[in-house]
Amino acid sequence: NRPEPVPVSIDALRAISAGTPKSEVIAKLGKPHGSIAGMGDSTQESWTYVLPGGAQAKIKIENAKVASVIMPE
Repeated sequence: NRPEPVPVSIDALRAISAGTPKSEVIAKLGKPHGSIAGMGDSTQESWTYVLPGGAQAKIKIENAKVASVIMPE
């Protein structure tokens, strides 16, 4: 059994913006709770982080930098 992921704060997630290197994302948020790599193009990744309350945010990575941060509704 995998341990429950520790939620990341919404404020920490808001500190991440397009162009942030993925190494900085890991330094600020920790390793993603889930990730999908190489979606058609190996330079793209999709990282998932769990937020307090169980909602999920996704961070799209392209060329080792943040392309977009998708917050839950």
